[in-house]
Amino acid sequence: QVASLHAQSAKQSGSEVCLFDFDIQFGNAGTFLGISSPLTLADLLNAGNRVDNELLRTVTLETSTGLRVVTAPAEIMPIEAVNPDQIFRIIELAQRSFDTIYLDLPGNWTNWSMSLVARSQLVFLVCELTIASLRQARRQIALLRDQGIDPSRIHVVANRVEKKFFRAIGLEDAAAALDHPVRLSIANDFPLVSSALDQGVLIQELKARSRICKDMQDIVDCCVQAAEAERQAEKG
Repeated sequence: QVASLHAQSAKQSGSEVCLFDFDIQFGNAGTFLGISSPLTLADLLNAGNRVDNELLRTVTLETSTGLRVVTAPAEIMPIEAVNPDQIFRIIELAQRSFDTIYLDLPGNWTNWSMSLVARSQLVFLVCELTIASLRQARRQIALLRDQGIDPSRIHVVANRVEKKFFRAIGLEDAAAALDHPVRLSIANDFPLVSSALDQGVLIQELKARSRICKDMQDIVDCCVQAAEAERQAEKG
């Protein structure tokens, strides 16, 4: 949903956004976006040195918002069977082909997924405001820091946040528990999200002025600002 929102605004300036569903066992990006294709990430992984811009463009599907999507393999693949060199070859090609790339990674960390994170400009870690979820998020932040990931690149997104005064756990509490800032959140609107997923449409198509859309726009703005800061740094 965030990538689609980003693509929609980027399309007006002639920029392209691409989403790769690297959750090779349980990826559902295509389902959630209401798209399907006989060609998937598996075709790129199996192409070896034959991967080029033409094949990449053939595998990607373009949604109504302009977002290009490489869907997860139709069949479950063993995570350890993925060739890291092939993944890096695909991403390097994508970086030359698209202006912005979103990577949806598997829940389990692997050497290749950690390497992708290390190469990423921003890392979004989604958690909920529960003790169990925050404990897991703290462990993952510690892992990323141990791997040399700059903490300023790690952005925690609090999901399903109740917008009310008397929450059991608030964003400030979460930040203290994680020893890491929590500036991004997504409101809890289960009926709206479920309806969008069931219909395979974007939330903004059902209720563009919803709190969730505003929250997702904040995440897009975070990406845009980071990209602009990097461009300015390269110029300077």
